[in-house]
Amino acid sequence: MGVLTLPWAFRQTGLFLGIIVLLYWSILCSTTIYFLIMGGLHYKVSNITELMYYSILGEAKIENTPIEAELSSVGSKKRVKIASKVAVLCDVLILFDCLFIIPCLLIFLSDFLIPINILVQQELPKLSIRYPGLEKSSLAKLFYNLFFSISLFFTERYRCIIFFCVIVFLLCIPNNFSAVKLVSVLSVFSSVSTAIIIIYFGLSSNQPPECQSGIMAANTNFCREGKIELFNYNSIREFWKITSVSNIILFSHFCHLILIPTTKNIHHMSTRKIKGIVITFVSAIFIFNCSVGISGYSIFRSNTLPNIISNFAYNDPLIVLVRVYLTLSLTVTVCMEIIPLIDSFSSTVMFLFKSIGSLIDKRKSEIEITSSIKNSEPNLTADEETNSNQCTSTLA
Repeated sequence: MGVLTLPWAFRQTGLFLGIIVLLYWSILCSTTIYFLIMGGLHYKVSNITELMYYSILGEAKIENTPIEAELSSVGSKKRVKIASKVAVLCDVLILFDCLFIIPCLLIFLSDFLIPINILVQQELPKLSIRYPGLEKSSLAKLFYNLFFSISLFFTERYRCIIFFCVIVFLLCIPNNFSAVKLVSVLSVFSSVSTAIIIIYFGLSSNQPPECQSGIMAANTNFCREGKIELFNYNSIREFWKITSVSNIILFSHFCHLILIPTTKNIHHMSTRKIKGIVITFVSAIFIFNCSVGISGYSIFRSNTLPNIISNFAYNDPLIVLVRVYLTLSLTVTVCMEIIPLIDSFSSTVMFLFKSIGSLIDKRKSEIEITSSIKNSEPNLTADEETNSNQCTSTLA
């Protein structure tokens, strides 16, 4: 989805300011990636929660040691309490973040799949007209009925969401998410292919006409309007909102949830090599995103929509490919969000059980103390009476 919104972002800021914003986010991205990777390597952790815990503790994680392990010194115990609270808060934030983003991604997936199925319903009947011999083929009729039934079934959003939930579940079943690792290459390929298609449209000689009343009735969005702005002065406030501290924290939290687990695969690399890989990766992403944003904005200019594929005809073959590519990419993204969701959920549940258990133990100890006090009161009364009788007899 980020690739599709880049042209609209350039429309909001202008070309020059848009490049500055992308450069800013690229620097931020490379910085957070580098520090998270180096932090994960230094403290030998497997997720952001553990990184927060052990960075506050100031010690590297010992393998097969629970995160709540207490230390001996008084100062360390205070640090452990603070680190434990921060870790719990981090788990809760990640849990709510994943619970919010996963349904959104599933809705986006259904939005990509439904137009594809509508297109299938429209194009399948035309095949019999183009190829009259298909009507006599029983195999062709079988495939026609099969694909038409599938397309009818997936025209409802809730059915699409249920279908993708099943796919995500099947991908996440194997040990250590091995299926997700295999199809993650497909996600990268899909994103790159989508960007290349948008760049191709920008460089193509077949540009949309100027927007006029009544033009292009089939798709009123396929037209350009206005001129290319280098610097949009009306968006300066939006620029400062984009670069706010809250967005920096949100970006670091949201985009790198699954970054720390990868550190166990690069523990043998030197610091210089890791830095080179990060800089190369972010530089390539910056150049690619700039190309996509500039190409998409230059096509439609002020008529650029937030989702640029909405500017094109839905039955354009390349746009159909974009929908297919992004469907594959978002499916993998949902799977990758499952990893931090499971970690944070299990940690939160363990914390709740531990807290409830400690409260129960505390309540039991209070009841035992109260009952022991009550049991000791009659004995004290009897002793007092005995002493009183002895004193009376002595005086007598």
